[in-house]
Amino acid sequence: MKRFLYYCVIFGFLMFLSYQVFASTVLYFDLEQLKIQSEYIVFGKAQSSQSFWDEKHQKIFTKHFIELSETLKDFEQSSEYTIEPGNAKKVISIITLGGEIPKLGMHVPGEPNFTKDEETILFLIRHPLFKKSFRVLGMSQGKWNIFIHPQTLEKFVYPSTKNLNLVNNPQIQNIELTHFPIRLSLLREDLLQRFSLPSKQIIKSDMSLKNKNK
Repeated sequence: MKRFLYYCVIFGFLMFLSYQVFASTVLYFDLEQLKIQSEYIVFGKAQSSQSFWDEKHQKIFTKHFIELSETLKDFEQSSEYTIEPGNAKKVISIITLGGEIPKLGMHVPGEPNFTKDEETILFLIRHPLFKKSFRVLGMSQGKWNIFIHPQTLEKFVYPSTKNLNLVNNPQIQNIELTHFPIRLSLLREDLLQRFSLPSKQIIKSDMSLKNKNK
């Protein structure tokens, strides 16, 4: 029995080490910080992806094309989007570190992944290296997945934290306790009101979102 417990402890320790090795350590962003620190918030659908080398041929990046269904923060005031040939809809490009090219691949734990026709809410900032492209805030924390309730067919959203080791963010004084998943319609309504209405109405909107999700 003691030997069994010993092996269980060793196995658990090894599992913990493997998690640390295959996870990226980043600052934790709650919903409020994602709202504040993101430059753009969009609702869109993934179209295609293309991996490439950087100019020094040292790192692999992947460009993901996202067709915009709706812009929820600031984006309409910017002309920094691309138009795919033959497509009148707005399409933006998001750059992530890592990807696959012929005979070689580079995997970065915690970077968001996109599958074709996947719908998602994205909290974005301008990419520091690639003009007119964006990156997801907080790695995959800023990519919110969408699923449809099998009975009500209502859309819900929740943050993606796969392969992330989250550490305390000193900028967060009081962690916002949001219950996930939350209704897409509530999050959308809150964002639209928050970034288009006076500050007094914004506070009311934030409180209503928290109360409805308790």
